[in-house]
Amino acid sequence: MKFSRERSLDFVFWTLSTLLIFAATATHQPWRDEAQAVMLAQDATGFWDLIQRIRWEGHPMLWFLLIKVVGPTLTPLLHSTFAVGTNALIIFKSGWPRWLKWALPFTYYFAFEYAVIYRDYAVGIFLLFAAVTVWKTRPNLAFILLLLATQANFFALILASTLGVLMLIEDPRSKSWFWRIPVALALLVFTIYQLTPPESGGFASGWGFSSDLFQTATGSVGMGIPIPMFGGQFDYGSHYGLIYSLILLGILSLTFPSTKHRWLFIGSAAVIILFCSIKLHAYIRHTGHVWVLFLLLHFILSRQGQKIIRFKLLSLVLLGQLVAGSLYLNQEFNNNEYSSAADVAEYLTEAQIPNEKTAVFPDNLTPAISLESGHAYYQPTRDTVMTHIIWDAKSQEDVWPKQLKSRLISHFGYGEVYLISGINMHRDYPRAQNDWKLILDPDSLNYFGPSISGESFYLYKIELSEERETLE
Repeated sequence: MKFSRERSLDFVFWTLSTLLIFAATATHQPWRDEAQAVMLAQDATGFWDLIQRIRWEGHPMLWFLLIKVVGPTLTPLLHSTFAVGTNALIIFKSGWPRWLKWALPFTYYFAFEYAVIYRDYAVGIFLLFAAVTVWKTRPNLAFILLLLATQANFFALILASTLGVLMLIEDPRSKSWFWRIPVALALLVFTIYQLTPPESGGFASGWGFSSDLFQTATGSVGMGIPIPMFGGQFDYGSHYGLIYSLILLGILSLTFPSTKHRWLFIGSAAVIILFCSIKLHAYIRHTGHVWVLFLLLHFILSRQGQKIIRFKLLSLVLLGQLVAGSLYLNQEFNNNEYSSAADVAEYLTEAQIPNEKTAVFPDNLTPAISLESGHAYYQPTRDTVMTHIIWDAKSQEDVWPKQLKSRLISHFGYGEVYLISGINMHRDYPRAQNDWKLILDPDSLNYFGPSISGESFYLYKIELSEERETLE
């Protein structure tokens, strides 16, 4: 079978993007929330226990289930596989012009944010692109893929719902709606349960509109989508955020040939901005789903033979994303180990502190570390019992989870235990005064000070007993 020149170049560009993603994944040091998901999934003793644990997190179950199945070692590989699968659909299955389908896999979102940083976004995006690939040829399969995407994360839920509405508009008389709607409603009820926090709090508690969050959300859309080179943690908040977002959304909507696509796109973008304004400090990993929705809608149109009108308006957006993609991939390839974490690992080895008596307890800004490699990561040979409760809103009123002592005892028993944390419990938080003995701090590691990147570690020695309260 002969391949055309364009098809051969398709394969070349996809192969290059695949190699870049896997190479960056191999050097990537997971952030706190990446390690958090892995540890949470590994803690779960069964399906229903996992559902209860993720109610603290604010995302449905799919990514956590996949982690539970493949384990922590293969999780990065699985995530990258979803990312390169999405790029394959973009390159081989879209009807876009060559410059667009060849450029997208190298842009910030598809080469880094939703490819290397392994959160629950890549699996949702892959399922959504798979759904629009079979949109016309196998609509029932497309609908099932949309249902699966709703279980990836909250933003995939919004995008899948938007595409579901579009499917209903395009084919309202299909007899399949007799089973699609009941199944979708049943899944919605289960999803709401997963997103509903326990009585004591959680991520989904404490809703309320904030003008500051609104500025951040609109700025993250208006500036973060075309210029994501400041990275996933940059605050795009601006008094002019609304203006920037209206300009960008207006420009993007003009590329659609029909009114229904324009309004679905703008309406869903407004929902994402509103959600981020009442609940979430928006980063571009969140508002980047506005861009993903834009591409999904155009993907459907391209497979129907409709072209992107006024496509030259996209050139500046792609340019900014390409620059950002190259910057952050280069950063991954040249990233040094967390030196202080490596020093902690070396210290524990030299001090002959046993693995079975050492726990890693991350705080909101500090990931767990691998005490074998020194990387900010989770190792199954180390502690797995405490991590999922760090998002407990009720416990966070006092900084440290009240369940910590009992969970330590249940895992380690009584006696001496060593605990690593990113917080100086004696200095940073008055309520944390206790009899924990600090035996190693960042100054001992010749480290220059605290860090929000997981580079600042404190090692404590704790005596666990029935009589003494070490945390209260």
